[in-house]
Amino acid sequence: MLEKLWGLPAHPVYVHFPVTFLTFSTLLLGLHRLDGPSHRINRFLKKIKFGSYDFEAISFFLLLFGFGGGIVAVLSGLALVGGWPHAPFPHALLGVSTLICYFTALVLRWTYGPAIHAKPLRLLYYLLHLVGFILILLTGYEGGELHYS
Repeated sequence: MLEKLWGLPAHPVYVHFPVTFLTFSTLLLGLHRLDGPSHRINRFLKKIKFGSYDFEAISFFLLLFGFGGGIVAVLSGLALVGGWPHAPFPHALLGVSTLICYFTALVLRWTYGPAIHAKPLRLLYYLLHLVGFILILLTGYEGGELHYS
């Protein structure tokens, strides 16, 4: 199940979910930061009859599901190439680094809850999301290079 899905390599299918979830988690965290205490973005959304949203809570759940999907993506990639010794080094290292980065952010958010945004650790939390997003871009680039070479 991790190596093949309907007779095709499963890894390219499985990576789309964590990439999407983690990217949107970072994007919504940025919207939460921009929204600020005045909730200007949510007020604008109400004006255009779109409703208001808790960007921080949605970001957390996307982070949680994205991390879980990322574990499946890494395991399916390792199953595809026959284990860690055969893994293409830059791509595998970047993928695992991405998971470690987002896992650290997840532990911080889980430990402190929404109050993380009022703690001194909030800068680390935002930085982990930003670095994680950059690692996603680099991992995807390396994966594309592997696929098309």
